[in-house]
Parts: sequence; C-alpha cells; structure tokens
Amino acid sequence: MAHHKGLFAVFLAIASPDVGLARQQAEARLPHAIAEASIRVTELVEFAVAPDGRTVAYVTAAPTSNGDAYALSVWASEARKGSKGRKLADLADSPSTYVRPALTFSPDGNRLAYLSAGQAHLLDVATGRDRLIAEGRIPEGAVVTDAAWSPNGEDVALIVASPQPQEEAIGGKEMDVSWPYWGGDAGPGRRILLVDVASGGVEFLTGPDLDVAEMSWSPDGRRLALAATPSASADRFYELDLYILDRRSRTVTPIVKLEGVDNQPKWSPGGKWIAFATQGGRGDKNWLQFLGLYNVETGAIENPARAELAAGMGTPRDFSWGSDALLYFVGDHRLHTPIFELDLTSARLRRFSPLDHQILSGVSVSPATRAILFGCESFARPRELCQSPMADFKPQLVTDLNPKLKLPPHKLETISWKSEDGRWDLEGVLIRPAGAASRLPLVTLIEGGPSMVRTHFGLVQQYPVHALVAGGYAVFAPNTRGRGGYSKAFRQAIPDNKDFVKGAFGDMMSGVDKLVRDGVADPERLGIAGFSYGAVLTAYSISQTKRFGAASINDGPVDFPETMALGAANLALQQHWQHQTGFSDPYDIEDLSRMKAQSPICHVANVRTPSLLEYGRHDFGGVGEMMGGKLFQGLRRFEIPSEFILYPRTGHGIYEPRLRKESARRNLEWFDYWLLGRATERMILKYGPPHQSRRASSGR
Repeated sequence: MAHHKGLFAVFLAIASPDVGLARQQAEARLPHAIAEASIRVTELVEFAVAPDGRTVAYVTAAPTSNGDAYALSVWASEARKGSKGRKLADLADSPSTYVRPALTFSPDGNRLAYLSAGQAHLLDVATGRDRLIAEGRIPEGAVVTDAAWSPNGEDVALIVASPQPQEEAIGGKEMDVSWPYWGGDAGPGRRILLVDVASGGVEFLTGPDLDVAEMSWSPDGRRLALAATPSASADRFYELDLYILDRRSRTVTPIVKLEGVDNQPKWSPGGKWIAFATQGGRGDKNWLQFLGLYNVETGAIENPARAELAAGMGTPRDFSWGSDALLYFVGDHRLHTPIFELDLTSARLRRFSPLDHQILSGVSVSPATRAILFGCESFARPRELCQSPMADFKPQLVTDLNPKLKLPPHKLETISWKSEDGRWDLEGVLIRPAGAASRLPLVTLIEGGPSMVRTHFGLVQQYPVHALVAGGYAVFAPNTRGRGGYSKAFRQAIPDNKDFVKGAFGDMMSGVDKLVRDGVADPERLGIAGFSYGAVLTAYSISQTKRFGAASINDGPVDFPETMALGAANLALQQHWQHQTGFSDPYDIEDLSRMKAQSPICHVANVRTPSLLEYGRHDFGGVGEMMGGKLFQGLRRFEIPSEFILYPRTGHGIYEPRLRKESARRNLEWFDYWLLGRATERMILKYGPPHQSRRASSGR
C-alpha cells in the first residue's frame, strides 16, 4: 500500500477545514498528553507498618527524567491521613515497578531492613544512616530475595539465591529438557542466611538441597515457617510445600506436603496457627488456591470457608493476623479485590470492604492501633496507602503521591450479559467519556492470564485506557470464561472443555453485541486489543470475524503446535499447558488437531483487520520475536495492513517508561486512523487518506 508523497499535499488541498490534518492533530494532543501523564505517575511499590502502628515506611517508583527506568525511594511518615512523607533513602533504579524491596521494621521500630539491587540494607529511621547488612559475608554473585527481622531484633533472616553458574568460555553446554520453562535453568536453591545485626556474623540455616521461596518467623523467634521445595524438583513453583525450620538445631520438618502449591505461610501472633494458601491436594496447574490453616499444636490442617471461597473468589493472599482468632486477606471477587475477614472462633467469613471497584492489596493489621493498612487502587487513581479502623471499613488516604494528576471525566460501570452458548452469566467493565453520546467507537480490551478483569489504574496491561477515553472511545473489558473470581466451574471451563479460545471468543462477542444493541457502541467503529492470553484471543477473534476495524496484539503465542513442541519432553511445562488449555501434546493426533483449530496462525488467511503487533525481544519460549514475526509474515502475505514492533530490553510486557510511551503513541495512532479517520502524517504517507468511518460487515 505504498503511496507517493504528493498524495499528502493533494489530500490537504481538498480536505475540508473540519477534517484537515492540523485539526486532527489538535484533537489528538489531549489523548497523547493524558497517556504520558498516566505513564509518569509515581507508584506505591510496597509498605511496612511499625510495631506500634504509628509509623509507616513505603517505597515509591517514579520514571527517571530520560524514561529509561524507575527511580525507587524509601519514605517514612505517620500512619494517618494527610501525613507528610520524609525521604529516607534512594534505592537502585529498576527497569520496572515489579520489584520486591522486602521492607520490614525492626521490633523496636527504629530501623528498617530492605533490599536493593539484590543486596540487603539496614536503615536508621531517625537519621537516615544506611549500610549494607553482612557486607562481604554473602557469596559473590549471590542475590538476596527476601528479608525478615527476628522477633528479638537481634537478627535478620535473608533468603539468598546462590549465583548462577557461569557459561564455559570454550565448548558447548549440554542442555536438559527442562530448559524451555519460564525462568530458564532452575540453578542452585535459595537458602536461609541468618545475620547477627550487631556483629555482622552470618550462618546458613538451610542447605543447598532445599529451595526456599518464602518465610515467616514464629512469635518466639525459635522457628521459621518456610514455603520450599527440593532443589532437585523439576517444577519448583507447583511443588511448593510448607516446612518448619528449627533455628538452633537447623532441622527442617515438613508440615504440609500436599499435591500442588502450598505457599504464603504467615504465623499467628499467639503461635498457634500458620495461615497459608493451598490447592488442597488438587495438584493441577490452573492456579486456583484456597485458604489453609496449620495447627502448630496438633499438626491438623484445616480449610475454613472452602465452599464460600470456591463459589466466588480467587486465590487468597496478603495474609495478616489481627489476633490469633482474626485473619485478614484479599482475594479477587466478581471484578473486585476486597478485603476479607475470617473469625476462627465462629468460623465466619465476611467481606470486610465493599464491592466498589477498588483494588486492595498488601493488607497489614496493626493490633496496637486497631487499624488496617492496605494499598488501594482504582481506575481513576494509582495505588496509594490507605488505612481503616478494624471495627468498620472507613478508608482514609495516608499518602497522596500524585496530587496534580488530572484525568478525563469518565463513567465506569459493570455490565452483565448471557454467554453465546447460554452456559454462563457474564460480566465486564465498561468505561466511557462522561456525558458521552451514544454509538461511540468501542475498543474491546482483553485481559491476559486468563485472569479476572480488575479495575487497576491501567485496567488492562499495556494499553493507554485513559487516553482512549480522552479521545472519545468507549472501552470494554469482558470477563470471559476461564477467569477467577467466580465459580470453580467457571474457572475450569477452558481445560474441562479443551476450549482455549472458541468459547471465550463467543463470550466476548456476545458482550459486544449487547453494547451495540443498547446503542452504546457504533458497529462500524469497533476495535480490539489484548496482551498475552488477551493477544491470543484478539488474534483468534480477527480470524473469525470481519467486524473489527482495527486490532492491537501484544505478546501472544499464536502457533500452539510450535509453542508446545518447545516443551514436549518437559513434563512440568506439558502439564502446565494441559491443565490450562486442555491440550498439550503436539505428537498426539487429537491434541494436534485441537491446537491447529485454535491457533490464530492457522486461520490468518481469513483476517481482514488492520493489525498492530507488539512483541518483546526477550520474551520466553519463543513467544517474542519469532512468534510475532510469524504472525506478521502471515498478515503481510495476505496484504493485510499491519505493523510489527519489536521492543528492545523487553520480555513479557512493556515496562520501561519511554517504551510504554512509544507503545501508547502507536496504539492511539493506529485506532485513530482505522476507526476515527483521524490521521498522523506518517499514517497518511503509509496508508493514504483515511475513511471517516469503516463500513462493518453484517454478521461474522
């Protein structure tokens, strides 16, 4: 579709004033400004509460001036509304906000332990004096992944990941079939290192045969509860079990060894219980977990409120004890992430916070002040630190990290509809400009995972949702089958029916049909986009229908036979695919047939939708450059307008601020051109003058 540059001048000459390029560019400025503002926010990464409950420390992340990373800082303030934060230290810059500083107060509240660039630090809260913990005592090249003060304040326990073996300079490396897994070679196990804070003395409490992922001190400081797995395990995450480590004898005793994942141990303040997340012996790799309680005195394992959790909640997480009888945690529930309270005395589970589209996280109970502190986030506000009395949920902001952020007015609502096959009552999130008229251009954004749709500040990863709303679009995020937060049957609908995309495609389209029938969406201006699983479903959707005028596909595997052939001899990876998709063996005739039927690449000849492809050069398992390139070649083979953007320094997801800004610009430019007829000079030079609207085909 090459066009001569002279066409651009001709177009400007004949264009009426209201559709001229100058006006179009002016109309596009606000969305682009909103996109940049939403990317340059300061984010709350993590927080910790002092034992007296009156002081909080927190870590923030803000894009650096040149946008190549995030600048991380530690702050302290009073744990009350309107308290002004005081910067204590700067951490090493990070390429993303997905970091774990492991911020934790000493028992006297005077010092903080935290992690930065794989090293453990000790910080004096009053003076800001900062030093490394056990400097020169940790093996060279080792990385610290977690830190926890002992209850007496004399020691800090560290989880230390041994250095990865260096590649030989000469000769080849013999590979094992386990290599094509998300993290590559497993390497040596993570060990518990105990550091005497006063002397700097260190000792390993566990050996290299046990890989320790998480830990929690007993109240008396004599033991540690561990989530760990043998280092020889071929699948460390899914084989996590619980152990108790005796500090003095260094003996490690297994206490919960069930099939599947058992993790997130949290010791109760009285020492009787260890709360944890568990698959309850199910052992599949579809992530669903329940609440577990281990009775330290009797060794009994209980699963309180299992029926309630199975009926409508995602994996419980962020456990915090209010007393030995009150446990708090968060969990996904019907497009919300509220706080739950479990009363062990009455075995009563209740939802502590309302269903108001808030995303709550990092619950920390302060029995001393009878308050609960937590991260609170919504579509209209990045994550902040909030607190509420334990007696009644009355949240107040403790931090206000982005006081000058101004976003476009919008209306956010939950909509409901019936699935195309009549099996499910479905829900989704609809966001549109405040006071907007009907028949809006609609962009359907499909969440990855498949995870439950949550109203995060960005709603769906990778896409400039606030900017789209500012540009006049309605945005629809459907919660298709196979996602959490609803029933167990709904969650298992994909593997139980060996249906990775077809049923979800019908769910999404029936939601779009509802918005068209209700007059919300203009059927001639429909767009679709998705990241990861959402990219798979987006690519599949445009091969099944011609109703979408533009698509954006970010980091999705589109050729299942090829993807699964990469791990055909890796039992752990094969089981992972089997339990999440219902098929996994590229050498089985029936499985191969299912893979081809659901692989977007096998239907690329049907695509008529202009498609923007965004992939990371360093994504895992060939999903990145090679998979995106294969789809791009197919689209170009059939002369579909398409662009393939390969992002440097990028794995599964775009995190670097300046790359996020570039991605936002490209997506806005793409949808504006194909759906609104609003064009940049680049798009006109490449594709010619846009149509004001696109005639959609009737039906699919």
